Amino acid sequence: MNKAIYIDQILLYYDTIQLFVGLDAVQTRYLCMLYADNDQDKYLAIRTSTNKLASLFSGQIDLRSLYLNPEISNEYYSLTIVKEQEFEIIDKFENVEEYMLPEEDAFVIPQSGYADIIQERINCRKPIIHLGFIDANNSHDIKASILSPLIASYQEFVINTHKKISNTPESRQINPELYIFNTSAASFNLHMYIQDNLDLFGGSNMDHTLNYIDEILNFKDEQSLTNHLNDIKGYAITHYKRFIKGLIDNNISIKTAWTTSDIDNPVAHNHVSTEKLQQAYNVIQQSIELEKETQELTGYFLKVDSTNGDWKLYDEINEQLYKGKCLDPGILSGIRIRLTYYKIYCSKTAEKQNVTNKLIETLYIEQIEELKKD
Repeated sequence: MNKAIYIDQILLYYDTIQLFVGLDAVQTRYLCMLYADNDQDKYLAIRTSTNKLASLFSGQIDLRSLYLNPEISNEYYSLTIVKEQEFEIIDKFENVEEYMLPEEDAFVIPQSGYADIIQERINCRKPIIHLGFIDANNSHDIKASILSPLIASYQEFVINTHKKISNTPESRQINPELYIFNTSAASFNLHMYIQDNLDLFGGSNMDHTLNYIDEILNFKDEQSLTNHLNDIKGYAITHYKRFIKGLIDNNISIKTAWTTSDIDNPVAHNHVSTEKLQQAYNVIQQSIELEKETQELTGYFLKVDSTNGDWKLYDEINEQLYKGKCLDPGILSGIRIRLTYYKIYCSKTAEKQNVTNKLIETLYIEQIEELKKD
């Protein structure tokens, strides 16, 4: 045979790869499971479809049943590893021996009810999010005038939360825009994906962000919520507040589900009531500081205007020019241009232009501190 099979997704890993989905040169899928043959590691493979994999991943069938009843009857393959992530078919046979098979009730993911979102993840190979809107009548539709601002706020909430908590170089490179590709009934559900390809283990650099958003939406108590919100002060909270305010005003609760991985957290799901949304809104209302986006800058001023409050400051270390305004122009009086280094404490605002949809940020100086030379 000598046909090459390449890893598409690792499903189970313990010391070595135990179970994976492979692809050949024409993109035929194979489910491949490790077995021992005379002390030599080989993989038992069957051809399979995304529909059958979805049934396996959602817990509708177990691994043994899938191998005993392959979609192409009496067609089994034996694989050996050639090099990292590449395998080779060395044999084809019609009957499988008992020692090759898994035990009964060996479920890859014993979780039911989410076959659709798992199927979408398999097809897209990207993080999938379902966001459902539930009104008093559990309607299967929603007004466009209500949906549009809700989606815009949710999108910005995701983007700005990700910016605040990204903890790896890889995750910081992601712009987590949401793409709506389908809808479904049982309330009104949006099916969305994020433009981030899953790794071999089915993981995503968005896992941390999506988990964090779950913890905010479905918070344990007010203290827990406050702690999370303190980590994402600024634009993220502004858009979160707009999102939940829109839901409260229209008496809409939400349900969420998302998935990236087949192994650690197959499908995370929550239902957030209007009462809980109101509780979160009240927490934000108690502290205006949560919504303030701040920035500290160090450098020397190139321009100050103590009449209208305009200023320019150059950060020599980062070679960056900043400009902005002062709500109290008087604090610019006495500033020495180009001669003295200052640390300034600013708040930021952001507005989108109606035509270009470009985000325009403005810095407002709130405090100036002169830095003394050593």
